[in-house]
Amino acid sequence: MKLSVIIPVYRGKKILYELIRRISNTLDKRFDHEILLISDGCDTESLKAINELARVNPDKINVFRLARNYGQHRALQYGFSKASGDLIVTLDEDLQHDPGDILKLVEKQKEGNFDIVYGRFSNPQHNGIRNVISSLLRKTLKHFIPDLYDNYSPYRLIKRDIASRITAMVSPYTFIDDFLSRITQNIGFVDISHSKRMEGKSSYTFRKLLMHGIFIFLAYSRIVSWLLIVSILIMTTGSILYITNIVRADYLNREFLNNLSIIEIFGTGLFFMVISLLGTLVNNRNMKMNKRPMKLFQDQEVL
Repeated sequence: MKLSVIIPVYRGKKILYELIRRISNTLDKRFDHEILLISDGCDTESLKAINELARVNPDKINVFRLARNYGQHRALQYGFSKASGDLIVTLDEDLQHDPGDILKLVEKQKEGNFDIVYGRFSNPQHNGIRNVISSLLRKTLKHFIPDLYDNYSPYRLIKRDIASRITAMVSPYTFIDDFLSRITQNIGFVDISHSKRMEGKSSYTFRKLLMHGIFIFLAYSRIVSWLLIVSILIMTTGSILYITNIVRADYLNREFLNNLSIIEIFGTGLFFMVISLLGTLVNNRNMKMNKRPMKLFQDQEVL
């Protein structure tokens, strides 16, 4: 059995050397394995690190340099297309995920022949705000994606045939765990550790987390369609009231509702319509972008 370990790299720098050392200590002499480092628009220092690691370990480490920052989930989607292992493991670059827990994921997979095994963090070490935002986002996503597995995390083990099916999937916002939930519910989990970041700050700033939530909300909720319907109903109501006003003014010399109130109703309907159209434009734009082939740095197109 062969394992493929996929790691999207954005700001790994010096952490990468220790990460690869620990992965090697865990898997060497136990499994045939490969490590795929996906440079997702990473900085110069991180790029130097992954190139050096690949130079020293050419038989184990493969580097793929994407032409720009596509985001973690699309980087993983590309990595799945290049993995050759029977089982594929994904984890972050920052060593908050203990590489030693790969063995726990493998054992759990064998135990139930699961298609996917998630690592569930028993004691998350993100800062307080990050934990609160993540919790709210999970509850929101579960509402809009009922089949989404409760204990999803970026530390996953996936059968190769499941991962390969994801490479062709497209949505307005790429979300690997939604794709997985559409394919199978044969999912297990195992409790694992979660450590503080060894160095530097997380690339997930408050702004990025907020945008992540907004894009997922637009892509997976039906809010855009509902806002359009609501706006049409409000503006239709405003039109009826306006006509009623004209009729009452002609025959009874009295308005049903003052014109300022009718203007406010129209304004509310117009506001909802604009929000709905903007959401539609964002989804359509993202869908078109996600349908395009991803590119390597040297303009090599990949599907």
